[in-house]
Amino acid sequence: MPGSAESKGSFRCPRCGECTWGDLNFCQACGQDLYVECPGCAATWRFMYEYVYCPSCGAKTGQKVEKGGFQ
Repeated sequence: MPGSAESKGSFRCPRCGECTWGDLNFCQACGQDLYVECPGCAATWRFMYEYVYCPSCGAKTGQKVEKGGFQ
């Protein structure tokens, strides 16, 4: 899933907290999708960026990351 913002480093899964890394699309422990998709233009980025507005088109993302996955 190529996106407008990519990360190769490690970060924690929003659902289970497992350390994940690199080019993984899904958490290897629980299967959580590790990308967020813009509702306006379908650009994607890693959840860890927590953008309020899409960096590609400026649409409000509505992204909220809470324990247990995306809300």
